[in-house]
Amino acid sequence: MCREAMRSTDLPEMVSAASDAVIESVGGAKVVCRNPGCGRAEGYAAIMVSPMQDALEARGYYAESVTDYASQAAALLQGDFRDGPHDLLGTYECLELSCPEGEPMGLLIDGEPNQGESRETFRLARCGVDLLETIDAG
Repeated sequence: MCREAMRSTDLPEMVSAASDAVIESVGGAKVVCRNPGCGRAEGYAAIMVSPMQDALEARGYYAESVTDYASQAAALLQGDFRDGPHDLLGTYECLELSCPEGEPMGLLIDGEPNQGESRETFRLARCGVDLLETIDAG
């Protein structure tokens, strides 16, 4: 919802969606990276997993202080939440995430909401399909 509001520059909708995200970040279940030495023991409000050439890159997003929330709000207003406060958790061939309270994990897969289990494992796999990317030359 917030992403669509950002795309359409619908400021009231973006503020509403960002407010909902803050409430979820403060009161929602945390996600913990189970790989050894991977981030904060108490977990994160969100962990972004991005496929790279030979590994999965993980970034843990948090907002604990007023400064963190202000930084995240500024990142949202500039159009990219990924610029908000986060820890680079590293790159892994296999990444295991869990919700310590045993709650199901909310997932966004390519921007689409999905419901996960309380523990999820991510692995990099080769795609048997060639993909074509276009760019705007203008």
